[in-house]
Amino acid sequence: MNVLNADVLVIGSGPSGLAAAVEAHQNGANTVIVDSFSKAGGQYWMQSNHGLEKNDRQMQEGANFITNCENLGIKTITDAEVWGILPGFRVFIQQGLGGSIEIAASALVICTGAHDFVMPFSGWTLPGVMTAGAGQRYAKMQGKPPGDKIVLAGSGVFLWAVATTIVKAGGKLEAMVESSTNKFRLLSLIGRYPSRWTETRRLLSPVLRSGVQRLSGYCIDNAQGEDRIESVKLRQVSNSDRGASQELEIETDCLLVSHGFRPITEMTALLRCEHLFDLKKGGWYCKTDTETGATSIDNVYAAGEVTGVTGVQSAMIEGALAGLGVSEKLGFTRNGIKRKRARLIKRQLQTVKFADGLAELFKLSKNSIPNIDTNTLVCRCENVLWGDVLKSWNDGAQNLQAVKYWTRLGMGRCQGRICGVVVSRLLANQFGLDPRSFGFNHPRLPLRPVSVNIVHDAFAQKSCR
Repeated sequence: MNVLNADVLVIGSGPSGLAAAVEAHQNGANTVIVDSFSKAGGQYWMQSNHGLEKNDRQMQEGANFITNCENLGIKTITDAEVWGILPGFRVFIQQGLGGSIEIAASALVICTGAHDFVMPFSGWTLPGVMTAGAGQRYAKMQGKPPGDKIVLAGSGVFLWAVATTIVKAGGKLEAMVESSTNKFRLLSLIGRYPSRWTETRRLLSPVLRSGVQRLSGYCIDNAQGEDRIESVKLRQVSNSDRGASQELEIETDCLLVSHGFRPITEMTALLRCEHLFDLKKGGWYCKTDTETGATSIDNVYAAGEVTGVTGVQSAMIEGALAGLGVSEKLGFTRNGIKRKRARLIKRQLQTVKFADGLAELFKLSKNSIPNIDTNTLVCRCENVLWGDVLKSWNDGAQNLQAVKYWTRLGMGRCQGRICGVVVSRLLANQFGLDPRSFGFNHPRLPLRPVSVNIVHDAFAQKSCR
């Protein structure tokens, strides 16, 4: 197993991770970045294998930032899955199909980001149904749409970003379905932030020009099909408890769904960092010092969406603050740190305020959550049905950990990253409880599936030291 040493190890090469690495490196810290994707950039600045960056402003922005990191001499290790972290910040990585790397770091900056949050519905496991983020990634990486007749549904401004990507890739959107009905409040919010006007125009213009059917106040009821999705049924969201007042059915071979995002907290939870809960920030997130990015664990820093979903501008500011904070803690300083930190904090106040406004407008209401029955699959890894969860609850499993013991929910390959937050929201809605009362799945080593030999070698080295 190859062993590397670093002053600062940044986990995640999205906007926050790259920003953190630049600041730490420029302060003099030996900085290494690792990322699970084959190229740096993360989900927001994803880089294709077909030279598509030239035709995408967002991808080109990322390419320029990545090039800057390379020119600075920052070492970046891609296609690298972090599967374990041991005391003393010994970080174990599986690279590619079998290569193993150990990195011994003085400090960590966790920038793992967020992933799509999707509430389950009947038919959501049919081929052709995928998260909106997956559909966007397919279109950007392959340069073509993920289907011929695409329906985009859920809630949040991310739907517009995905729709723009699909249209630019030459795709046909049958419908764009938004469960909220807050168009005028959204325009009012954007109107108060002139710095967002150009960004909004770039986001909306391609979709509006395409003439796609836009439906507001509708949510997914179910997806139908035999071997793959053939149609999606929608129901009108009602402000009363009586539910739907109108239903629609649209033919489709590709349904892209997003109900928002949730922070990826597995590594910060493994390190026993303190976490807080806020639905506006995506649920459970890692608590940090707003000026330095420091977590509750010494020499562990975090930045970006893992500290709460607040958008790319906020993520980059948090990354820069964490890079300054961690390098200063390790004794690497340069003139002007205090002035730069003050400027960043001032900018951050505005970005977070705007993000909170968006979160309030697009919060998932009880009536906009898809209806499910007891036969709906809620944990794909362990084939746990919603009926199994309800039975465990009635038998006495009154929190997420107990439901896990009763049903095996969250014991599969993903360790509850998908089903944990979903079941918490479903149970909270079912019984009128606060989602935070259920807690969250605590990860175990290995964080990702790896061969037994790799784990054995890592722990064998530990015992010899």
